[in-house]
Amino acid sequence: PKIPVEYIEVSSLSVRGGLGPMQVFSTPDTYVGKHEQPEKWTKHYEKRHEPSFREFVTLPFLEPLVLKPGESCGLYVHSSAMGDEAIAYDDYDNRRDIPREDTYVRVMTGRAHLSNRPFGKRGPWGTGWRTHREFVGRVGYGVKHFLWNPPVHDLFPPAFQRMVCLMLWVPLQEGSTLLHFPEEVIMYMLNMCPWHWAGDEVTKTPPPRTTQQLSESRLFGYDMPGTRYRSWGLRNC
Repeated sequence: PKIPVEYIEVSSLSVRGGLGPMQVFSTPDTYVGKHEQPEKWTKHYEKRHEPSFREFVTLPFLEPLVLKPGESCGLYVHSSAMGDEAIAYDDYDNRRDIPREDTYVRVMTGRAHLSNRPFGKRGPWGTGWRTHREFVGRVGYGVKHFLWNPPVHDLFPPAFQRMVCLMLWVPLQEGSTLLHFPEEVIMYMLNMCPWHWAGDEVTKTPPPRTTQQLSESRLFGYDMPGTRYRSWGLRNC
């Protein structure tokens, strides 16, 4: 769908498990090749939590992580608790092949980390990393859409573009009730119209809340530098 996204702000992750001392890190583009290089990561959260095996616990970022359309990042959730029950995660099954995505965000597969030391190489049973794992949790984010202006006209849905052309054409017609409206007023009116007001097919799915959460169902998680979030609303336009 054609949606005029300016950027998204990832504001939190929610996870469950034995928890303990929790930290969240991010790195630009991807985690690949960086999962044992702490100098390439930025910390967004650090706090101790009591165990919560059934209910998700939200880890709010100190500052939101901004992603523009087409951008991606690696996210790494770590617990310093011992053992393999600190953060719930799931195995990746390529036979399932169900995209972990909604209108704005796609979550990719990654790695689980079993070391109680951030970015540590060793785990309880040898290597500290398990490949082909998926996030179990929620992603909290908000979406900033463009307001209509001529320079971003092509980013809007086809029905909205037709509405703009009609609104600018009608005042030019003899007898139009908009004949005496200055063009600046009509442009201002269009600028204040939300992108979905023209009734495109995409609006059959309601726009997201200010904070959009991807559902728990096997998204993916655990100590995963492999957690990637990608704004894609404009990438496929």
